[in-house]
Amino acid sequence: MDQRGNTFFKKLLQGIRYRLSPPAADKPIYQLSRLRKIILKHQPAGAGKLRKIRIGTHDMFYKDPMEMYHCYVEIFQHGIYDFKAVHSPVRIIDCGANMGAAVCYLKDRYPQSELIAFEPDENNFALLQQNAGRLPGVRLEKKAVWTYNGNISFQHTGTLSSKIGEAKEGVTVTTIDCVRLADYLTNPVDMLKIDIEGAEYEVLKDCAGSLSNVANLFIEYHGGVHETGKLAEIIRIVENAGFNLYIKEANDILAKPFIQKNLPHGGFEVQLNIFCYRK
Repeated sequence: MDQRGNTFFKKLLQGIRYRLSPPAADKPIYQLSRLRKIILKHQPAGAGKLRKIRIGTHDMFYKDPMEMYHCYVEIFQHGIYDFKAVHSPVRIIDCGANMGAAVCYLKDRYPQSELIAFEPDENNFALLQQNAGRLPGVRLEKKAVWTYNGNISFQHTGTLSSKIGEAKEGVTVTTIDCVRLADYLTNPVDMLKIDIEGAEYEVLKDCAGSLSNVANLFIEYHGGVHETGKLAEIIRIVENAGFNLYIKEANDILAKPFIQKNLPHGGFEVQLNIFCYRK
């Protein structure tokens, strides 16, 4: 067999091993046993039942098993939000903190950091308080980040999908407090995480003049296939602020884009993780 054949079978075996034994956590402290991961992945959702799992030194409370599994894999296993700080003290702003998995991970990474976490959903904020409320140097705000200070309509789902929005059938809508994110960017920020379910476009436009104070910026972009202009403008904004970009898919929504083209009942067909770091 020639060298190409050996290389093919070597890669094939590597792929099989990867499927059978996916990568361990980026840091050994976060490793879960295979049994614990299987249980978490296949746990029945239940009706708002509160559960707990030990990850590293944290007792993580959750209600939706698949959301917790997704957070474990992305944040604790793959270290998606890991970064190198450049300022002292280290300042981190988490917009859309959900249950607080990123807050716990980033405080482990930088124990002396000053961290502000925004989460406007009532149920998510309750979990955030349980998971991260006792961490030193952490300030939790039950508010949405937006383009002004005041209040705004908000769709509560108690999941990762809660978002700013008007009344919609089958969705609970209330008026909540909001703050202008740009006001928090007047001093250096080591990491700014923005995962705010479709509100990132308006917020980033308003923050454009302040992004020079941010060393690392993570954006989870949510948009429709008809909103390509918004994505293009976001890219222009962060490039003009002096960032390099790395973009990868956050969620594969349309299996056959040429056929499906968009979601029949609305929603975000395009979900991307955009990593912005200094040139």
